[in-house]
Amino acid sequence: MARYVLCWVFAGLWLVFSVVARLPTITRPATTLEGLQLGALLGFTVVHASLSIGWRGFVTYFATSYLVAFAFEATSIASGFPFGHYVHHTEGPRLLDVPVVVPMTYVTYGWFAWTLARLITPAAPAAPAAPQPGSRADRVVTPLVAAFILAGWDFGYDAIGSTVRDLYTYRDPSGFMGVPLSNFLGWLLSGWVIFQLFALVADRFSPATAKLGHRLWPCAIWALIPVLYLADLVNAPEGTVERGGREFVVADVYEASATAAILTMLLPAALAASRARVRPVAAPREPPPGNRPRETSVG
Repeated sequence: MARYVLCWVFAGLWLVFSVVARLPTITRPATTLEGLQLGALLGFTVVHASLSIGWRGFVTYFATSYLVAFAFEATSIASGFPFGHYVHHTEGPRLLDVPVVVPMTYVTYGWFAWTLARLITPAAPAAPAAPQPGSRADRVVTPLVAAFILAGWDFGYDAIGSTVRDLYTYRDPSGFMGVPLSNFLGWLLSGWVIFQLFALVADRFSPATAKLGHRLWPCAIWALIPVLYLADLVNAPEGTVERGGREFVVADVYEASATAAILTMLLPAALAASRARVRPVAAPREPPPGNRPRETSVG
C-alpha cells in the first residue's frame, strides 16, 4: 500500500514541478526545476518498477539500461556513433565526458516506453501485470515497439534540449531543429538494445500487482508530456537561438517539439490505456481428484 501512495506522490511532484517550470514568472530555461522533474519521474520509476517486476527485476532493468546508455553515449562522443558528434553541457560529475546523470534519462523514460509497449503488444494484454513467458511478443515484438516509443519521446524533446535549453551541442547541426537524423536512429538502436537484452530475462521476475491504476499511471504521464510542450509554446518568449551558424526562432522550436510529441506520444499512450483495462483471464483450474467426473466406458 505504501508504494502505491509513493507512486501518487512522485507523479504529483512531477506534475507540480512541470507546471511551476512553465509559469510566466519563471526564467527559462528552468534548469533546476527540470532536474526536479527528472528526479520525481525517477522516483516514480523506481517504485512503479518494484511493484511491476519486484526489486530484483528493477535492479536488473536499471543496470541494463544505464550501462547500455552510458556505453552508447561514450562511443558517440568519442567517434560519432550512433548519435553523431556532440558535447554535453550538463553540469555535474562526468565519466568519459558523459555526465553521470544523463543515462538516468534512458532509465526513466525507457521504463515508461517498456511499460506502454508491454500493454500494447497483443501477447501481453495486461502487462506488466500478466506477462506471458516465452511469447514472441515478449522476446521480439515488445522491445521493437518500446524502442520506437522511446525514440518518439526523444523526437519531441531534442529540438528543445539542443537549442533553447542548451543541454548539448552537435558539431554539425542539421535535420530537425539542428538535430541530425543520426541522433534519432541512435535512440532507436540504443533503446532496442536495452529492451531486447532486458526481454531475455524479464520472464524471471514475477509481477507483484495487477491493479488497473498501476497500469494507467504511465499512460497518463506519457499523454501529459505533449500537453506540457503546448504550454511551452503558449508561453514561448520572443527571440531566436543560434546553433552552428543556424538561427532558430524560439517559438518555432517549441511548436516543432509540440507537434512531434503529439504525433508520436499520444497514440501509444491511448493504445496502452485501452489495453490496460483488459484483465488477464485466469487459466481453468483442475478440479480436485475426488471431484473429477468418472470416466464411463461404452460397450
